[in-house]
Amino acid sequence: MNWFNVIKNPKLRAGSKITTNLSSESKPQKDDCERKIREYANKLEKIYEITTDDVRISATGAVHSGKGSHPVISEKVYCKALKLLNQLTFASTDYSKYKEEKFEDEYGNKVRIAGVYREQPQFTRFGIILMVLVVTYNETHTTLRLQKSITFSNRDKMEEYIKEVDFR
Repeated sequence: MNWFNVIKNPKLRAGSKITTNLSSESKPQKDDCERKIREYANKLEKIYEITTDDVRISATGAVHSGKGSHPVISEKVYCKALKLLNQLTFASTDYSKYKEEKFEDEYGNKVRIAGVYREQPQFTRFGIILMVLVVTYNETHTTLRLQKSITFSNRDKMEEYIKEVDFR
């Protein structure tokens, strides 16, 4: 069989109703920010606590949106929290790297989003590095908390520990 017969063979022809979307743009999903925050929370829940001779890693990933007396977190709040989280950079001594945003959500709740990624002050011979993101409603309900920290004694591995704590 030659190439002409292959091309002209009706069994191999594609139908005329085939459409192709060559666009690389995809519309964002309605709940993209919530999904991403929940992925981080699930990842942190799986770690919980790991301890070796010179390192202790602990993590908390909790989203209480709509559970019990906790208000429902809107997508707008999830997106602001995600934006703040992505702005965090490591600061070993500059505590002004603490980020905070306060506003009212569309339901009239007072919302506070706070985040930090830093080394804790040294009170002991151990070092502590942590990354935290917290969403609080009406100054009482911690509706979202993502936290990972590492306590260590070997300061030679500090760069490695800084990367380990970043759960993004």
